[in-house]
Amino acid sequence: MNYKFYYHKKNPKFKEMELNKKGYPIWKDSRKTIHKTQAEKKYSRELKPNEVVHHIDGDKLNFDYNNLIILDRQDHNLMERDMWKYTNVMTLHFIILFSAYIFLVGYLYSKNIYFISATLFLLLIALIAPLFPKTLRKLLFKFRILEKNK
Repeated sequence: MNYKFYYHKKNPKFKEMELNKKGYPIWKDSRKTIHKTQAEKKYSRELKPNEVVHHIDGDKLNFDYNNLIILDRQDHNLMERDMWKYTNVMTLHFIILFSAYIFLVGYLYSKNIYFISATLFLLLIALIAPLFPKTLRKLLFKFRILEKNK
């Protein structure tokens, strides 16, 4: 791993950095976030007030030039919302498929028809759930699988 553009003790400039309250690396002297200064260097210009620097890999500790892109705030919000939908669907699929696996194992040990029925029902739900992302998000919050942003 190249530690030159990463918040890590092996980075030669690590002593000049710290994390802010949101978990982003900042310069101790100027208090400016490092990913913003890196993006400004990459694009050779100051950020406009309606622009946001986005981490492509989602890791806010990685401020490599190739990992940063400047987006309009509205486009960034739309993209983040789509990523939340994807995360919700993946979380639900994992839970459903794991539950279906448990029921299938139960069927193999007991040969009880209820276990195979439950497995098929869960697989059907896994196919239907992505069609209703808003309902899915509400269910995941209700059962405390996801926490709301504070």
